[in-house]
Amino acid sequence: PSSLALAATFDPKLAYESGAMIGSEARRKRFNVMLAGGVNLTRDPWGGRNFEYLGEDPLLAGVMAGESIKGIQSNHIVSTIKHFALNAQETG
Repeated sequence: PSSLALAATFDPKLAYESGAMIGSEARRKRFNVMLAGGVNLTRDPWGGRNFEYLGEDPLLAGVMAGESIKGIQSNHIVSTIKHFALNAQETG
């Protein structure tokens, strides 16, 4: 599911479990780095990548992204946070 749907659960444990599942799949495909953890705040309704982010509340987004990244990293995968500022200009 989209990160926006994950944020709507307000469930950090679910965010961790989701990250762990994604990290497990990445490990099985022999990845060792994931460019994952998009935390730009969803402020522009026309943003073409809003589904990748965790909503517009900075506290919720930070908590949920942190747990998701910890879940990915629990599989010995490097997870890099991205799009954490000024990435609302994409409208495709």
